[in-house]
Amino acid sequence: MEDGNSYRWLFVVENANGKVFRVRASSVAFQLNSTGGIENETVLNSTNLTVDLQPHFSLANLTVNPLSGSAPLTVNVTVNVTNTGVAGDYTAELKVNGEVKDSQKVTLATGETREVTFTYELPAGLHSVTVGDLTPVAVTSTPAAPSASPASGIYLKNVTVTLTGPANSTIYYTTNGSTPTVNSTKYTAPLVLSKSTALKFIAVVNGASSAVSSASYTIMKPVTLTYYVKVKVKKWYKKWYRYYGKWRYKWRYYWTYRYVKKTSTYWQIA
Repeated sequence: MEDGNSYRWLFVVENANGKVFRVRASSVAFQLNSTGGIENETVLNSTNLTVDLQPHFSLANLTVNPLSGSAPLTVNVTVNVTNTGVAGDYTAELKVNGEVKDSQKVTLATGETREVTFTYELPAGLHSVTVGDLTPVAVTSTPAAPSASPASGIYLKNVTVTLTGPANSTIYYTTNGSTPTVNSTKYTAPLVLSKSTALKFIAVVNGASSAVSSASYTIMKPVTLTYYVKVKVKKWYKKWYRYYGKWRYKWRYYWTYRYVKKTSTYWQIA
């Protein structure tokens, strides 16, 4: 060296945490004496370095398809996994409503990106779907529409209607023709209809509403009508006359009218 000094770097491991090492690197100047010993050793500078020997994974491009459909709904979930550290294994976890439902293990080299795909069947309801800690995606699995028994029709007496929905569902209904919501009347027992009614009803499972079902019932009630009929009748009387000095008679008649009371029964919509 021009200044008569020799130089060296000293590397000292300060601490180790897994595969991450913290190293202090120092630049040292010194002179050699006649016996080869070191004299006038001086630390010129010192730098802290971090040596990272573990993998680093990141997730991106979360895709869920489809976002809605009839229950049970099969969805495909894809996500890209990238490794910016040393080669290593990563376990991708599929989460539905915060619970781990499936997982896949992948091995990635340094700088490698790989697409991971999950297929999962969602029951009826509103769901949040994600992989790892990515922002969840909302998915609607629509429950089947409820049904009514007996079916729509004309009935000559009161009718008891039973509404049936999919498993774990709550049914809401209206009787005034309006569209039912979760704020409508909740179905808890069979409905006894004594007058004509237009039912509309939905099934709700875990926050997801079905399509609106409807049923129409026409209730007929008997009505008795009383009325009078004008009838032409013969009015008989005795016609007296003298015959050989004696009174005799013959029956004669004339036409007249009278009113006859009658009743009739007919069916009327209640």
